[in-house]
Amino acid sequence: MRYSLSFILLFSFYWASAQYGSVVFDYEMGYFNNGQPLPAEERLLFSGEVSESVIAIEVKALKPNGKKALYAALWQRAEGNGSENFQLPFNYRLQANASYDVAITYYELVDRPDKAEINRRILKNLEFYQTQFIKVQKGKLRLEKSAKKLKDDLDQILQQGLQDYRPAVAMEEMAYSDLVQLYLESLEKDTTVGSADELVDLLSRETKHMLEGNWWKIYDARKINDYPTEKLGGKLAVNVGYGGVIFNTDPENFSYGAAPYIGLSLPLSNRAYSPALLRNASLSLGAFTQNLEDSEKNTFTGPIFGRPYFVGIGYNIFRFIRLNAGAVALEELNNGGSGLQLDRIQLQPFVGLSAEIKFSVGLGR
Repeated sequence: MRYSLSFILLFSFYWASAQYGSVVFDYEMGYFNNGQPLPAEERLLFSGEVSESVIAIEVKALKPNGKKALYAALWQRAEGNGSENFQLPFNYRLQANASYDVAITYYELVDRPDKAEINRRILKNLEFYQTQFIKVQKGKLRLEKSAKKLKDDLDQILQQGLQDYRPAVAMEEMAYSDLVQLYLESLEKDTTVGSADELVDLLSRETKHMLEGNWWKIYDARKINDYPTEKLGGKLAVNVGYGGVIFNTDPENFSYGAAPYIGLSLPLSNRAYSPALLRNASLSLGAFTQNLEDSEKNTFTGPIFGRPYFVGIGYNIFRFIRLNAGAVALEELNNGGSGLQLDRIQLQPFVGLSAEIKFSVGLGR
């Protein structure tokens, strides 16, 4: 048994590294893993082909017909990487027996001439807007909307002009600064101060400043709607291990017995979505495969079933190696009497180390 556990322990390091479910995207077919459902209740690793001109890829998971992403992950091409394939860790566990919309956006780098053209188009829209809502009459300005509403509209024009672009370094907000708001408020209070041209010049400087640094432009986008995940049943695990039962904790008369055992584990929670403390814990039920002896050669069996049996809490310390601790129901043999006698039954603590083999009950993988 000792060698079996050592063998299992070595393999556990291999399984511990296989923590991502593979998801290969076929661009032409518009599906994953040759049309198979997405892996559920585990982290994912998206991969696929990509053009050399693509600088970044964003993958989002949404509820069917949803607008807000449940999770988004971003792949960026490292400098000097000319590969035509990408790999993107996606640290969000999809629910089993469900479906999701998956949006994949490809970006290419925006060069300086493109930035100048973006700025020009935005300013053209801003100039048209200000002629509609900021009038000049007899040398004075007349604002057709409040300063706050004007600022909101200007931000919306900016966002519409940049809807096909995104900065390489995320911004807190895609909007003009408080300086623009203060300028509009000053115009609202005193229509003889400032001019519409000064406002456009201010917006032009801020737009140009915003476009500094690296920006990406949408090169392509695919959205796969209502894509299914795996259909998984309930989880059940069989444990085969070796455990020790403590009969006497007195240091001067310490006594214990040990034997192999087999049992079942029932998870205390859904592993994919539970806190770390509960994720690896389960309720364990089982029995020892042979009777136990203490240091004085007294033999102990279990009441009714003829073998010691236990209940406890198990905790996975590796991928499929678990530590069990709980209480064993015992009955001493050869102490006189016959039949079930409650005064001969005792509960003693035990600990054990076991290998765990998990099964899906019901639909299964």
